[in-house]
Amino acid sequence: FRTRPTGELGIRASAIVGNEGRRDLKAVFNTPLTEQLALKIAAYDQSDDGLWKNDTRGGSKGAKDRWNASVSLLWAPSERG
Repeated sequence: FRTRPTGELGIRASAIVGNEGRRDLKAVFNTPLTEQLALKIAAYDQSDDGLWKNDTRGGSKGAKDRWNASVSLLWAPSERG
């Protein structure tokens, strides 16, 4: 998902759901703003309950709760002859 804006309208998304509360979500949105300017918005979320339960203190070990979002602009000036 670490690419430059494409300048073409489009959405790409993926999801993974699994055991131990695993959830991975990814999405990318590309769109042209003008003929010379393009926008990309990306988001990522990953979580799970962890592999080891701690009955004494509660909770679990190895649990993940991560997210990230980014916005990119690409300016491609036109060449004038």
